[in-house]
Amino acid sequence: MIRIFINLKSNLFLCLFSYTENTLLNEKKHHSIKLPSFMSQASNAIRQREFAKQYSLILLKELFSTDYAAVNSYYSVSHGKQLTALLLSHIPEVRYIGVDIEYLYSHRKVRHFMIDHLRKYENYLNPNTDKIHLSTVVFCCMESIYKALFSFQPFTFNIDDYVLEKLDDQLCTFIYVGSEIKLKIPKIHCTYYEIDGSIIAVTLMNNSLASILDDSNSLV
Repeated sequence: MIRIFINLKSNLFLCLFSYTENTLLNEKKHHSIKLPSFMSQASNAIRQREFAKQYSLILLKELFSTDYAAVNSYYSVSHGKQLTALLLSHIPEVRYIGVDIEYLYSHRKVRHFMIDHLRKYENYLNPNTDKIHLSTVVFCCMESIYKALFSFQPFTFNIDDYVLEKLDDQLCTFIYVGSEIKLKIPKIHCTYYEIDGSIIAVTLMNNSLASILDDSNSLV
């Protein structure tokens, strides 16, 4: 299963593919990259990220006849239970990006640290919202933001660095209150999607680490 989402200007891509894929779009073409015989979250993380990047670049080259490996582009990778997600930006203005994917375990309990965290927002969150879905969305968006900031400066993830300001359909807004990175504009937007039983969150930031939320950069 391969899915590629693009924005209106065709310079921002979200690639999703299954660990079990063993063919590319055009089977008649020879490619130098080979799919590992077994991929799981226990596999080497660096090997997974590099494979996902190269695999997606090949797919994009076949679809759009552009060698994105030869031009300036930025990417972020996340591995879920069944899918790998790669976010690729070929936009100079979209410099820091983060993608995260979290599987919706219907039978799993809410993470303990998320129970305490979400209690802070009980007054304005919909009480009828499924707690598993809610905690997965919020955590996934936090991870996406963290990855975007981490690409600017490596630091340790802390759940208390992110204060949830607003949660809408497909959009989470946080205020970053951490001390590791100084933001001129601490408000950060994160778009999320539900695809094949997983939540996928995308964060876009410009060269000044200001959050980007623009229809022209929205994935469709």
